Amino acid sequence: MATEEAEHPILSQILQKLAKLTADGKLQLKPEKTRKAEHVIGNIISGNSLTDIHQKSTGLMKRRQQLSTSIDVTETERNVSRLREQMAELERKKRIVEDRQVVLERTCVETTEKIRSHKTEIEKNILSFINKTVLIE
Repeated sequence: MATEEAEHPILSQILQKLAKLTADGKLQLKPEKTRKAEHVIGNIISGNSLTDIHQKSTGLMKRRQQLSTSIDVTETERNVSRLREQMAELERKKRIVEDRQVVLERTCVETTEKIRSHKTEIEKNILSFINKTVLIE
């Protein structure tokens, strides 16, 4: 709507074609819907009901274009880009730390199991050498 000219030629052409199709019976609608469509199309074509909407749309489009080229928007986009890069780097570091944590936990479990195994073996050796039961804590 905002890109059209003030008189809405494209929209008017579409509405006129719709009106012609309904008048020729090529657009199959129920009779009540046909009357309603003809009434609405007639009001839009004959009246200036779209002029206000067109003016607002054009104004908003110009404002959007002004904002997109403003220094503040450009700076904000740069900041967002920088923050996204920092977030990606932090996520990468987080994955590295999590991987290290998994390795350390696995190493801890393995070491604990080795200690337990060695302790049991030492207790058995003492029992077999001096025939005394010793519990290592």
